[in-house]
Amino acid sequence: MLLAIAGVGVATFNNKELPESISGLVYDLPKNLQWLWTLWIWAITVTLAPPLMEATEGNTLQFLAFFLVASLGFCGAIPLVAGEKNRAHYTLAAIAGILSQLCVIIINPWWLLVWGAWWIPLSFCIIFFDKKPWWSKIEDVIEGKGMMLVELTAMVALYGAVI
Repeated sequence: MLLAIAGVGVATFNNKELPESISGLVYDLPKNLQWLWTLWIWAITVTLAPPLMEATEGNTLQFLAFFLVASLGFCGAIPLVAGEKNRAHYTLAAIAGILSQLCVIIINPWWLLVWGAWWIPLSFCIIFFDKKPWWSKIEDVIEGKGMMLVELTAMVALYGAVI
């Protein structure tokens, strides 16, 4: 969890804004350093795998956790193989996202409530710090950042359930 937070935090600090997505971070790095992104994703995956497998132990659907780990591993390597954004990477990333939330359901479905939680601070900021109606600003606030918010929400739900 600390590896994931640190990576996104460093990217946010360097770019002075929240990145578009975790996958997009690889393309923010110089070509000769993009391998660091793969190592980062693999380190996150390797450190997540043991507690995830333990948390799903004894469940007949534990294979979902295995497929999540496998899809994250392949997802980490594919952008560098293709050298540019590609459909296989994004397909594996979407599969990993779905599998992560299925694992949350298996481990502790109460953690799915975080999907509604990020709307509270977002709505608060829009309502109290902007003069336009809040409903007209949601798209402006999350424009280009929606995938990152989805990824972070899925990550919070998964790590929360595992812990």
